[in-house]
Amino acid sequence: MKNVFIIHSYNGDTEYSFAPSIEKICKENNIDYYFPKFPIRSEATYESWESILNDYKEKGILIVSQ
Repeated sequence: MKNVFIIHSYNGDTEYSFAPSIEKICKENNIDYYFPKFPIRSEATYESWESILNDYKEKGILIVSQ
């Protein structure tokens, strides 16, 4: 299974810049894609991003190798 996991920038600008193109390509090629909504700017903390990433890890969507 192929999938794409998009992590946007600290400012969240990628949601509007390249994410629509990635979404279109993934749909055309039957590839699952994930674009989590992370807190941005002053709301962005390591803990808040970690919590969101952990949710994807627990669901088996994001696999982290060490």
